[in-house]
Amino acid sequence: MYEGLTADILGRTIPPGLDLKVVSGFAEDHDGKLSNQIDCMLVRGEGTPVPYTSNYKWHIKDVIAVIEVKKNLFSKGLDESYHQLREILETHSSWIQNAKEGGAYNINPSRRAFSEITGEVVPGIRTAS
Repeated sequence: MYEGLTADILGRTIPPGLDLKVVSGFAEDHDGKLSNQIDCMLVRGEGTPVPYTSNYKWHIKDVIAVIEVKKNLFSKGLDESYHQLREILETHSSWIQNAKEGGAYNINPSRRAFSEITGEVVPGIRTAS
């Protein structure tokens, strides 16, 4: 119920026409390996059905955000959530390092957003003088 409620509320905040969805399912890496089931993901595009289930999987490049939902904040649940999110981060990092599509990854918008939010200048960002 909590996962469904979270997905419903988050889904209402997504403007129409952006090809974004809030779903539960799996992230897939460049080798076809699936993550554990994820409570709530913000994804783009269309997922691939997982045979014999009602779940879908999305390639890690199409996963924009991952949310783990917990009813109670006990150490065991937090530890499991941390490891789940860490696995997704490692899958994304591995995809970037092994991407066969080539191309460059521009992280400057993320670095700039971080600086604007925190007031900390991230190394590598040029500021206007």
